[in-house]
Parts: sequence; C-alpha cells; structure tokens
Amino acid sequence: MKIGFLGLGKMGKPMAVNSLRDQRNTVLFYARRREIRAELKALGAKAAGSAAELVSGSDVCVIVLADEAQLRECLWPDGKLLDEISGEKLMVVCSTVGAECVRQFEDACRERGVAVADAPVSGGTAKAASGTLTMYLAGAEEACRMAETAAEPFTRNRYRVGDRAGQAQEVKLLNQLLVGAHMIAAAEVYALAREAHMDLETVYEAIADSAGSSVVFRNRFPRLMEGDYAPGADVGTICKDTALAQRAFRRLETGDFLLGQVSGRFRVAKTRGLSGEDMCAIEKMYDRDEENK
Repeated sequence: MKIGFLGLGKMGKPMAVNSLRDQRNTVLFYARRREIRAELKALGAKAAGSAAELVSGSDVCVIVLADEAQLRECLWPDGKLLDEISGEKLMVVCSTVGAECVRQFEDACRERGVAVADAPVSGGTAKAASGTLTMYLAGAEEACRMAETAAEPFTRNRYRVGDRAGQAQEVKLLNQLLVGAHMIAAAEVYALAREAHMDLETVYEAIADSAGSSVVFRNRFPRLMEGDYAPGADVGTICKDTALAQRAFRRLETGDFLLGQVSGRFRVAKTRGLSGEDMCAIEKMYDRDEENK
C-alpha cells in the first residue's frame, strides 16, 4: 500500500516516521520545508513535488493539516486538486476541522469517486512520537477498515464511532472540551496551592493518587511547577477546538455552560498573546486577571 502524508508538523511528522519504521508500506510525503524533506528522504520516504502529486501517487492519503483553512487551501481550492485525481483513493482526515467541514469535503470527494474516512487523532505530540495515538473513526465500512490498516503504525487504539463523516469529529471535540476543562481546573489548583504557600510537590503527589486526578493534571501540573510552557497541545489549538465544538453542538437544545466557559477562557488567553504556548500557560491568566483588577 502507498500511504501519503500531507501536513508534517508536530503531529504529522512523527506519524509519518512511525509508518516508515513499520516497513510494510511505501510512504510518500509532500513538504515545503527543506529540512523535513531531507529528514524523511533519509529515512526512506519518497517526496512528492506537490500536494496533487502526493494524492495522485497514494492509495491512502493521511491528512494532518493544522486547521480547516489549511485543508481548504491545500486540497480543496474550487475542487481543482480533486479534479486531477484518478483511480480509487482514500482520504483519511486526521485533522480536527469540525463536522461541517469534513462533511463538505466528503461530498466534494464523493463526486469524484474518492472515499473519505473521518479519523481525528488524540494523544498529543508524545503519543504521536511513540506511535500510541487514539483514533476516532467514522464513515463507510470499507473506508474505515482501510484507514485502520493504514493507521496501525502510529495508533494504539482505534474506535469506530459512527458511519457518517463528521461523527468522529464530534467525538474528538467532546474530548477537547474535557481536555480544556481539566487544564483550567489543574491550573486553578496550581494557582491556589501556590498562593496558599503549600508544598507543590506534595500537593501533586497527593492529588495524582486521588479521585480528583486526571491525565491532564498528571501531565501538566509538573510542567507548571517547572515553568515549562513549550508547546505540546497549545493554547491556540484548544481555543480552535472548543470554538469548533460550539459550532458543532449549537443545534442542540441542551445547555453548554461548561463549553462556553472553557472556550471563552482559552479565547481570552489567545488574545493576550498565549496562543503559541502550551495549554498549561492558561495558568498565567490568573496572574493577569489579578493585574487587571
């Protein structure tokens, strides 16, 4: 199988590297940055000269672009790129772009005989590097089956969550709501414990072993203690994803108090210049809020 990768950023590059290590498939890629091209070619991947060449030369194209705007720019400008594709193809959308976008993309692909699997991933850069991402899958049976096979080298768990494109995006966005909420809670616990002059190491150890713990707490509280804001899942990403969640679920009559609060908090953090820092930088908002009183 020929697997192409489009979007070789913090998530896409390690996913491609893990696919290369698997050695069962031919790996193709398209990248504008010279250093990424050199690195992947040295590992045995084949470089395509354009996004159109990549998709045309792949049986499965794994899309790991940053957002909806990039997806539309690279693959979907007036359908021109899709018009150049011939033969049976599968587009695996691992980007978090929202249900509406992936459904529109599937419609455009279907008109040209191209299949789509809605397949966003979760786990951040650490799990992308270790090949242990979680993938949510939705779409036609054959598309999901083929996507699962292609994703084996860079995922540990793959969950079928629906038979229509967009349903996997919605599950991913629910996950992102929880990630954002847990991050705000962990940041507030840190700020309160610090201001109360508690021993932060003891607070961490005690809560990490208690019912109030979470994966986010265990991962991010130590980084707060170290002042480590190097981006993994950054503020801008959580801001984007929670805004997409608001768009996706606004059709429902159920109230979304928490979603609105989480999205709003990260939106303000982004406007205050924290977008490129890790999501644990939301803790800085407590200091800034104090300054603004």
